[in-house]
Amino acid sequence: MISFFYIHCRDGDGYRVRRLLLGTYISNKEQNYLLIAKVVLPLDIEQEIPEQNIKKFKIEYEIPHQGEVNKARYMPKQPNIIATQPCNGEIHIFDYFKHPKKPEPKAHVKPILKLTEHTEQVTGVSWNKSIRGALVSASEDKKVCYWNIENVSGSSTTPIQKYEVHSGAVRDVSWNKQIPSVFASSGSNGELFVFDVNSKTRVQFNTGPEYRSDIVSVDFNCKDQNYLATGASDGMVNIWDIRRTDMKVRSLEKHKKDIAVVTWSPFRSSVLGTASNDWKVILWDVGQESGDDIKYIHKGHKSFINDLAWSSTDDRLLASSGEDNILQLWQIGEEVFQ
Repeated sequence: MISFFYIHCRDGDGYRVRRLLLGTYISNKEQNYLLIAKVVLPLDIEQEIPEQNIKKFKIEYEIPHQGEVNKARYMPKQPNIIATQPCNGEIHIFDYFKHPKKPEPKAHVKPILKLTEHTEQVTGVSWNKSIRGALVSASEDKKVCYWNIENVSGSSTTPIQKYEVHSGAVRDVSWNKQIPSVFASSGSNGELFVFDVNSKTRVQFNTGPEYRSDIVSVDFNCKDQNYLATGASDGMVNIWDIRRTDMKVRSLEKHKKDIAVVTWSPFRSSVLGTASNDWKVILWDVGQESGDDIKYIHKGHKSFINDLAWSSTDDRLLASSGEDNILQLWQIGEEVFQ
């Protein structure tokens, strides 16, 4: 898994510095780690970094983690606070400021907080962009939980609200970036819901009576509060408008296997990135009135892709990671979206 920190590091002469949130995915008995990394990139992707003695990639923090890091996301309002998904149904909250940069041999796993309401594997976590400490979680136990960890003094807490409306496993959750009280959840049997935690209302989207594929990823548009994207286990990507729950706005059909991630560009409201187990990342422009929706296909991976992230500071820089623990950073040309 991977995320770009929204932190402006000090750039140098001819290069830029970015920080990444990473996690290892080692399934045997070896120790897994939550990682904070620094990467040095040229200002112009076609040039070399001028100072050859600069280390281009460096792990700054190496934090022991319980089992594989299935997903990790940092709190937008406080980036040193990170929520992770182990394999035991819990959510672990870490403050990486409270950890040494390099752990002692056989160091214990030390989250500052454990969220333990879920009884099966947690499949998604999403921090609220506007409300400090607020997050929602999805699980195979059919539940969605709404939490706020702000001002929690102990080592655990209970959710503010539990939502038990899914008929099967819940696969993902996403907060609306413009409406702080609204989030979406997706899951088995083609189910897609939108909730409002203030009005305590919910709506279910009509995905079709015959549609039973798992909707494994959901993401609200970064610029337009009305639109969200979903990706499913049959390789289908759909665009939805929360003002019209009776039908999808658009379908994107190119991937040959199940979708792993859908994620909107933080800079362009019509641009969507999708990653699939067909080893491809596709960038789409769904605002195209005519012509091909597909603007770019990245084919660099040689295993299933488990995460995809846009840089929050560079509009054409992305990172993707595979189940082989290979991380790829890549930048598309300016001409792609012209």
